[in-house]
Amino acid sequence: QTLLGHGTVRGSLLVNAGATVSPGNDAEGISLSALTVTGSLVLAGTNAMQTDKLSQTNDVIGGAASITFGGRLRITDLYSTAFADGDSFKLFDGASYSGAFAAIEPATPGAGLYWDARQLTVSGTLKVVSTPPPASPPTIANIVRTGNDIIISGAGGAPGATYNVLSSTNVA
Repeated sequence: QTLLGHGTVRGSLLVNAGATVSPGNDAEGISLSALTVTGSLVLAGTNAMQTDKLSQTNDVIGGAASITFGGRLRITDLYSTAFADGDSFKLFDGASYSGAFAAIEPATPGAGLYWDARQLTVSGTLKVVSTPPPASPPTIANIVRTGNDIIISGAGGAPGATYNVLSSTNVA
């Protein structure tokens, strides 16, 4: 399923895995567009957004009461203009933000550049930087005991990093 174009979704929008939402590329030939969602927005599929670096504008999804990021964020520039350190794109406009995209495509905005997604959950803004943004510190989100097992889940830290769980047994 694909939802593309501009206009208003009156209510909530759930973009499931396998689905795509793209404010631009609509049937009327409008390349950059704004899509308004009046309820909550959950992005669990692909979110395809276009930028026009030369005009310093981009697609926007806005108006949402809450936006939950997930799935993939795909960024393309209309004129294939190279991104540069300091470029900034306000892609989302909502009352509140949560979650994180599992991937941003392309993986980097260019040679020697990095996506800085730290402001997505603050202001809906994606930035281009020349130094990698610091990884969020690892945090333990939940500890559950199931039978003889203890399951520890968390988030953050450097991607692909190895973490050690130190344990001991209290044998009194």
